Amino acid sequence: MLLHGLQHWFLPQDRWGRAVLLSPPVAGSELVDSLEQWPMAARFLGPAFAEMTTYGRNFSSLHMADWSGNPALEIGVIAGRKYIGGNRLFQTDDVNDGVLTVDRTRVPGMTDFRALEVNHVWMINDRRTRQQISHFLSHGLFI
Repeated sequence: MLLHGLQHWFLPQDRWGRAVLLSPPVAGSELVDSLEQWPMAARFLGPAFAEMTTYGRNFSSLHMADWSGNPALEIGVIAGRKYIGGNRLFQTDDVNDGVLTVDRTRVPGMTDFRALEVNHVWMINDRRTRQQISHFLSHGLFI
């Protein structure tokens, strides 16, 4: 993930700029919480699985403390708010994209934020998402 990389690899701050994160699970995912009950889930989803719970050592607590609000990098976050029903593992009534709730995608110190009527899996294929990305990278804010 970009924020992890910026903390662990050297890249001079004058080469930073703008980035758009698509539904980043910085505060964990309710879907991952539900999948924890399945013993094989961690094996299939790899070591990052444990960092994507909504409690304990999620990405936010592990990687955000030193980064948040760094003026050298403008971050825009796009979250999905279109949940395609049928997934009984996801147990929340909060606005979500089928994987995590909109509120769990907010990055401390982000420059701008948008929640679009898209789901998590197909977000990148949506025309509106691509327009928002392009505008943010060019102008530093979403449309």
